[in-house]
Amino acid sequence: MLTLMSYLATALYLGPLALALAARSRHDRPLWEIALDIPLLAAIDLLGVLLLSRLVTLETAILASRGLWLAGGIAGLVLQRRRGQLRWPAALGPRALTLTALAAVLAVLLSMALSRQCHNADRAWHIPLVSSLQAQRIPFANVYEPQRALAYHFTGDVFAAMFQTLSLRVLHASLALSLAHDVAFGLTGATIALLALWMRHERVLPVALATLGTLLAGPLTLLRPDATRPGGGYNFINYLKLSFRPHVCLAGLLMVGFLGVVLVNLRESREHPVRRTAPVLLACTALLAVTDEASIGVLGLSLGVTWLLAPEVVHPRRLPGVLLFAGLAAAVIVPNIVYVGSLAPGNPRHELSLVPWRSPGYFHPVLPLSNARGWSMLQFDLFPMAAALAGGGLSALRRWTRERVVTALFFAALMGISILGLCKLDVDKLPVESHRFITAAMFLFPLLAAFWVSPRGEPAPGLRLLGDALAPAILLAAVSLSALSTLEWLRSTAATTCTKPSKYRSRHEFFTTNCAVDAGGRLGERPAPTYMEDGIFYVHAGCHPIFAAGPKASHWALKVGLAKFGEGALRELHRDMIPAGAPLRVICPTIATADPVCKRAQDDGTCRPLGEKTAACEVSPAARLELLAAMDEKASEKKAKGTTKEPKGRAEPADDSADTPGGN
Repeated sequence: MLTLMSYLATALYLGPLALALAARSRHDRPLWEIALDIPLLAAIDLLGVLLLSRLVTLETAILASRGLWLAGGIAGLVLQRRRGQLRWPAALGPRALTLTALAAVLAVLLSMALSRQCHNADRAWHIPLVSSLQAQRIPFANVYEPQRALAYHFTGDVFAAMFQTLSLRVLHASLALSLAHDVAFGLTGATIALLALWMRHERVLPVALATLGTLLAGPLTLLRPDATRPGGGYNFINYLKLSFRPHVCLAGLLMVGFLGVVLVNLRESREHPVRRTAPVLLACTALLAVTDEASIGVLGLSLGVTWLLAPEVVHPRRLPGVLLFAGLAAAVIVPNIVYVGSLAPGNPRHELSLVPWRSPGYFHPVLPLSNARGWSMLQFDLFPMAAALAGGGLSALRRWTRERVVTALFFAALMGISILGLCKLDVDKLPVESHRFITAAMFLFPLLAAFWVSPRGEPAPGLRLLGDALAPAILLAAVSLSALSTLEWLRSTAATTCTKPSKYRSRHEFFTTNCAVDAGGRLGERPAPTYMEDGIFYVHAGCHPIFAAGPKASHWALKVGLAKFGEGALRELHRDMIPAGAPLRVICPTIATADPVCKRAQDDGTCRPLGEKTAACEVSPAARLELLAAMDEKASEKKAKGTTKEPKGRAEPADDSADTPGGN
């Protein structure tokens, strides 16, 4: 049943987009345009869903969007057919189609190596958040803070919510998050493969290497002289591990679209493709502005620096280039205002401060670069990117074409800005936050390497002594060492650090939870403050929209992490969420429990089966006050005996890749 509903949700998500892609099909449509359609349509889809959710609940917006895409796709097909333009693209022949499908499958299999085993990357927060958002309208509220707007890049959670809604709320939120990750990786792999084919890489190995090299990009850890193999870089972690934060896998697809526009503008400049690439650039920027603010910041600055020297990277003429940059600025500002993103007015501001040069550390000690270890760790982390830049520069010298020179300048600007952000900027006086600035450069360098080694241009006179194989060898080494480091982490460390449901106090496996059967999940619910027994909390919260008690606010004044349980949860719900005369909604397991709130509800006879594993109960206002009075009396007795303890439910970061603090 779960497998079937996963396929259904995926088909309902991808089907309308595939129909729209087919409606744009023409016999002369180039591969680069087909490639860029993937991030373009994905971005327009999610931006449209968010826009609809200003008016209706996210769940309704998701369902309505499928109908709109279906109607638009059919209308486009009919119109193209009447014009006589509806034909299969000649460039997408059997070989190209097979290689693209192979790359997409490889990307999905790479994702599933962890996505069906681990509940990592702060899912203790994302599980209830995904379910809660579906029953809300913009401005969204945090699942732990119904009284305030969610000042956070929530698009990854909305993306996962699409799959849970399209499964008719059969999939658990954790499985929906994993499925969204798989689909994002598949779309990214297909986009990279199509771009590689457009670059004239026509064999299996180069296409597979470009795809997997990008998705496995990360710092060099393979040769580090540590006593034990590190689980990631010193200052930042590999993309595969990072991508399990819900927004990052989505941002990866958009960043490939952004870079793809730059490459196409340079290589196809004589054909003036700007009219066809500008919408992709604007759409990817608009969604990145509420998905990964740091990455669009460094990419935008790098594009601006490159444009000053080479205007064709944006537009062959300066004035249209200026207008396009104005459009990009609007694409950053407007979505944050309309969707109440993390940079929207009224949300908490972030303090940026300059610091002395250092290795900031990713949950490691900060080390100044004057310290030998600090400098050494930074070198290991940056080596693949630095080697790729050297290889790109040599490639530009060896086969002198403007596109190679300009892309080398673009990546040099991207590296420089990223290193400045990593080593010189503190965000909210937290060095661990600085890793955000390096993500784009780390993720995109393998795709640039594929561009630099593509068969284009003639060898420059006087440089033959360098050898035709030197630049490709350097680039291959950079991509390979980066990917092998990630693969070693995947083989030796990733499985042993997988977060299991027991980490979240759950007695049930989320990936096998059928929300409709086990927890009574259904469409059309509304979120309500709810008390849940700790062993059943994440089963129910991953299937129903709720508001719940949460941990202390982090440095962003945002509550993230493991929920509160027991006495602490009851007190917070009573104090902040439940009106004085209203009953308390309680979810209990169908098996025996020692939870005092559930025991009181069961004794009062207010429980009814909600699913095979859960029961919905109520505690009256009077009974709630009696429970709190009994807890106060018990606490007083313990205090008198000197044995007072913190209330159960105080949250700690839930797993090794949790972002509290650090990013989510």
